[in-house]
Amino acid sequence: MRPFSFEPKRILTAVDFSDLSSLALKYAAVGAFQFNADLIVMHAERIEVPPYILADDYEHLLSELKKRRHLAEEFLADYVHQVLGNAAERLNILYLVVEGHPADAILQVSETERAELIVMGTHGRTGWQRFRLGSVTEAVVRGTKVPVFVVRQKEREFIDVNDPTAVPKLTKILCPVNFTETAKLALNYAASIAARFKAHLTALYIDEEGETDREKARDELCQWLPDEVTTQCSVEPIVLSGRAANQIVAFAQEGNFDLLVIGAERKPLLHSVLFGTTTEAILRASPIPMLIVPAQPSNFSG
Repeated sequence: MRPFSFEPKRILTAVDFSDLSSLALKYAAVGAFQFNADLIVMHAERIEVPPYILADDYEHLLSELKKRRHLAEEFLADYVHQVLGNAAERLNILYLVVEGHPADAILQVSETERAELIVMGTHGRTGWQRFRLGSVTEAVVRGTKVPVFVVRQKEREFIDVNDPTAVPKLTKILCPVNFTETAKLALNYAASIAARFKAHLTALYIDEEGETDREKARDELCQWLPDEVTTQCSVEPIVLSGRAANQIVAFAQEGNFDLLVIGAERKPLLHSVLFGTTTEAILRASPIPMLIVPAQPSNFSG
């Protein structure tokens, strides 16, 4: 079988000029360079039109808003060059300033600009402290059909967002698996990225029951690994016992990984959780950046 290939050619990142959005921009630029992709940098803001505005003033307001958007796009371009330095000149960048709620705007731009990857931070100036119902990041993950790269500062390797020469690296990738099709899809994305970045890939299975012999479980994991994954890159299979979320988060921290790739199968809207409880716990507690791969059972085989 031909190896699965993740080659995004249009990468979208949303910025709010916070340090985390600067970090997201750096990661998005790394992806744009590696995949020879177009980079779409957008900023969204809500503009409230006074309900008492008169018809005669409406045209003047539209003119002022147009000027404001033009100035905002210039500011956005300056910001990107400040964060990326000379590297920005070597990228094909589209600057967009749009009006609307950030989550709605990101999803809309993602569709209209045909983005194949969204890169964003977990919180910004609005104070999103974690994944929770109503947060912009969660709304985007819930609403998009493309992978979302969720950026966080790694606790052991701080990246100076004020240094244009500081570039994030991806040398160690972790992908938790549980023998499902969603996990297989995520592992294919992880393997494709590992091959592109020449990174080391670890497939981690957690035996929550703790009743299976460790070597037997490892053999089962090796047999489960798809051929198209192992032909792309070397995969280190690891089996641990315990509560899945806790073990995955601890292993990601102790192993000093650069990226955690996880498959996410959405729950119906009436559920109190967005994904499974283990996935949500990892999303909240992960000490490293994550690539969240939405389940796509209808158009994926392997």
